[in-house]
Amino acid sequence: MPDVYASLTIDAPVAEVWDKIKNFHDFTWAPGIITSCAPKGDVAGNEPGAKRLINEAFLDRLLAYDPGSHSFKYTIEEAPSPLSPDQISDYVGHLRLSAAGDGQTLAEYSASWESEDTEAVKLIDGIYNGLLKELSQQLGK
Repeated sequence: MPDVYASLTIDAPVAEVWDKIKNFHDFTWAPGIITSCAPKGDVAGNEPGAKRLINEAFLDRLLAYDPGSHSFKYTIEEAPSPLSPDQISDYVGHLRLSAAGDGQTLAEYSASWESEDTEAVKLIDGIYNGLLKELSQQLGK
């Protein structure tokens, strides 16, 4: 089972960081990586079942949403290679925030999936690390 973990300490309080990322349908905080993010369906971006189409190629579905712990989990339903349903299954991505002291936030992205190969690891690792850097830059800290 391949997996990926990325983290970054952001110089902003948890509430401020959560306010940036809490809407599953909004990726305006990552313009260098996410060129488009369109809601699909009628489910709000803070309710399990919400779907988004990222960069006109990746269809994600929100699995769990917990504002109390500043986290959510999602799956990829459709994607090009190496994340296509023909190549991976049971993808679960997790974004969580926690206080890191001195008004800072530890932001963590992780994912695991079933696959016979590890081709997707490098791609997901690059995306997650890029998203965390974009988030830190968007907060201007």
